[in-house]
Amino acid sequence: MRYYHWQYHKARKLLVVLDTTNAGSDTFKYTIPGSLKLYEASGSHFANVGCCVQWSQTTIDGEVFKKGGSNKYVLVGFLMGQTTAQGVQHEVVLKHNGGWMGIALFFLYG
Repeated sequence: MRYYHWQYHKARKLLVVLDTTNAGSDTFKYTIPGSLKLYEASGSHFANVGCCVQWSQTTIDGEVFKKGGSNKYVLVGFLMGQTTAQGVQHEVVLKHNGGWMGIALFFLYG
């Protein structure tokens, strides 16, 4: 598979990390090696948690990345600042109180 991004001509690789849970919470960790040239990092928080007072939330290194309320939704955004620090282990925590949820992280590098 070949990859090309019109904004980042030297980027040649795309890593997708996906995690889902229907158990109330889940955790995983990632490290961006210092030897990589990271061009962009983003994420997609998605959930189907039901109605009323249900919610879901993804935190990275203790900071809220995305949080949503009732029903089905997809929330997207860029990872910035400390969440893209290289050579450091980062912790991602998924929490919800109904249904299921997930996170997809995208790392574009060369």
